[in-house]
Amino acid sequence: MASAGMLPEEKEAQQQYEHEIAYIHADDNKNFIAKAHNDLTANQMLEYIRISENAARLDSQISYDDGCKIFEQLPALPEDRESYAQLFNRQALLKAYREGKHNFSFECRRNQDIHAVTWVNTDVRLCLNPASQHIESFMYSYDVTDKHLRQQLMTNLRDLGYKHLGMINIASNSATYYGMDPNFDRWQVWMETDDYSTSTVQIIRNTVPQDEQEAVIEETKLSTIVENLQATWEYSCSYNRMKGNQLRRILVQYRYLDKTKKTFFYA
Repeated sequence: MASAGMLPEEKEAQQQYEHEIAYIHADDNKNFIAKAHNDLTANQMLEYIRISENAARLDSQISYDDGCKIFEQLPALPEDRESYAQLFNRQALLKAYREGKHNFSFECRRNQDIHAVTWVNTDVRLCLNPASQHIESFMYSYDVTDKHLRQQLMTNLRDLGYKHLGMINIASNSATYYGMDPNFDRWQVWMETDDYSTSTVQIIRNTVPQDEQEAVIEETKLSTIVENLQATWEYSCSYNRMKGNQLRRILVQYRYLDKTKKTFFYA
């Protein structure tokens, strides 16, 4: 607790430190993945709170430098790993504090073996420990995947000009299908499946003329789509489809959602 005899800046530093100590132990969700408290001056990780299964597993008693080397490998893209290494370097953080830069955030895509694209935001707050006079960092990582997927989805839809789409996770073979709600001019989920391959065959069997079904099944197989997307970010196929009593020609276009190439969407 701040003392009445403290200078204003000392009192502010004390209050800020007490706030962070309370916040890191607060029982709130906010899509947190993990929290960490580090003594940068002593090069020590004081506490690591693993909240999500997507969080890294590590011993909280290791040095900050060793922990940083582990976290550097988590971003999915090389440029993000390089940015993380530069930004979270212990000497860089100490320098930032001395220059008055006490708060910042970093967002990146994380490597996940079976999940689709996972975006993580890490908030960093640098504080002075009034007792030890050491510079410490409080780091809060949380999942912001939904926000980024919506942004990327809207961008891709705008580019293509379509009103129906599906998002397919290549590793898990799962899919989510969306349609435009004409009453509210917004996207809504109309079907989800954990077996894209089977559900696609069923839809084709029910809607495509029988003499064309085998060819369409081959064109829309997961392996066919992925093979074609390796050469270019776009792949398309067209086929006849029954809607009511009318036969219509449909063009379907596929694209990777982003550079991780773990999820593609079609419209």
